[in-house]
Amino acid sequence: MRLTLNQEALLRRIVATNGGGASISDDRRTFLALHKKGLAHQKLGNAYAAVHTRAGLDWVRANPRVAQVAGQ
Repeated sequence: MRLTLNQEALLRRIVATNGGGASISDDRRTFLALHKKGLAHQKLGNAYAAVHTRAGLDWVRANPRVAQVAGQ
């Protein structure tokens, strides 16, 4: 599954929280794309935070970072 640089950066940021949830208030459109691909979903009780799915975690583990993403 191919992701844009923004999608990859957001997914890696979400996975890095280890279930704590990452803020998606500035990245709603990018989050929606990840959600449609089944890689992330909203954190229960917080509409502005996202957590990864098992598929999202597996994607990050299977795709080590090749290049430094801006802001990371």
